[in-house]
Amino acid sequence: WDVFNSGTPAARNAPVAPGGAVIPSSLGAGSNGLLALIRSGEGSWNSVNRGTAGDSGPIPNLTSMTIGSVEQMQQRNKVFAVGAYQFTPGVLSLARREAGLSPSDQMSPENQNKMAMALIVGSKRPALAAYVTGKSNDLNAAHYDIAREWAALQAPSGRGMYDNDKAGNMASIPAAKVQAMLIQARQEYLSRGR
Repeated sequence: WDVFNSGTPAARNAPVAPGGAVIPSSLGAGSNGLLALIRSGEGSWNSVNRGTAGDSGPIPNLTSMTIGSVEQMQQRNKVFAVGAYQFTPGVLSLARREAGLSPSDQMSPENQNKMAMALIVGSKRPALAAYVTGKSNDLNAAHYDIAREWAALQAPSGRGMYDNDKAGNMASIPAAKVQAMLIQARQEYLSRGR
């Protein structure tokens, strides 16, 4: 089983991030791996909030909406963080573009996984992308980068980057688990011949 898609083979024509990293285009909802770890602390496929942790429930049909309509809801301040990876305004658009998706694509679980992978190996978090894609051996920098992206993940220090902020965040995923999954994710990415 692989950490990105739990056995689903990647498509041959996967999108390429601005830094040249290939973004796996076929990602599932596997129970083991980095994406599953992030989801376990961030939310469900239909999760939304308006800027404070736990301030609103899920939108039952978020996964059937287009990504563009969700981006519009964010622009109108109707929602803030959305989906299983709690994509915030601007980040959702960046992740969509780098994952090779269009505004008319659905906010499906598969596309949410693709966008999360775009954040991991794309341009937003250079230290994280460099480590996972084998361009750097700096696990500590990658760990800090991923903790900056997802509030549920503890940094190497054992604290979340956003613990006790005004939004009410508190990292719930232990640093040791995050680090182990980063190592596993790197091994899996490199074993794909990227």
